[in-house]
Amino acid sequence: PHEESDDEETIEVEEQQEGNDSETQLREIELLKQESELPLEELLQTLPPQILENSFSVSPCASSSDNDDEEEEGESEEEAEHEESQTSEALKVSFKSNLELGR
Repeated sequence: PHEESDDEETIEVEEQQEGNDSETQLREIELLKQESELPLEELLQTLPPQILENSFSVSPCASSSDNDDEEEEGESEEEAEHEESQTSEALKVSFKSNLELGR
């Protein structure tokens, strides 16, 4: 209960400092639209290096066996897609927290 109240107070203070008028809201919406249209490479360049280090801390698993090359390739592609999906989600979460911290 106390934490929730504190969050509400913090939000109110931030809104008073930044302004919560329609112009501010429209500007924020426009910035979010622009960011949503950025290619991934450009988005990554806008993030602080420490965020990228944390997001990419998961290293790909290397297979030690050379048997069944075709099967391994299929598994590797699936693993790569899964890893890419996880990285994308981690970047979204990091980006959202940066937006919240930047307010």
